[in-house]
Amino acid sequence: MLTYLLGPFLAFLPKRWRKTLPFSQSIHWSHAVTLSGFAESAVSFAALLQWYTISMTTWVNRGLDVAMSGKAGSGITDQAIGAMALHFREAGALGAADRAFTLLLAQVTATALYRAKSYDAEREKRKNAELVAQGVSEAK
Repeated sequence: MLTYLLGPFLAFLPKRWRKTLPFSQSIHWSHAVTLSGFAESAVSFAALLQWYTISMTTWVNRGLDVAMSGKAGSGITDQAIGAMALHFREAGALGAADRAFTLLLAQVTATALYRAKSYDAEREKRKNAELVAQGVSEAK
């Protein structure tokens, strides 16, 4: 039960700290870390979608406000207003911050997926190494 309730949260702690917990032996860390990685991936992906939705809505609204107020210049057609929603000028400081935050969310998502995938593979290798070591010690 601790594996699924506390394990995913404790999986963020360094291994040395996890081993000092009094109930560390009763948690199946491979399950906890895998669950933690998938949860982190899902939250990161949801945050990335939310950020993208908010950013695009803001940018499109600003572009349309400029076009509809007549500040975009004379001779602007409805098609040009629609195209303005898809074409943005070079990003300023806010655009750079948006890109940096988006890249950070993408990196966290990729890291979480890699961590979830590699933990089980590493555990299987350790288990095989232990079996080989036990087989060698029994042969002597």
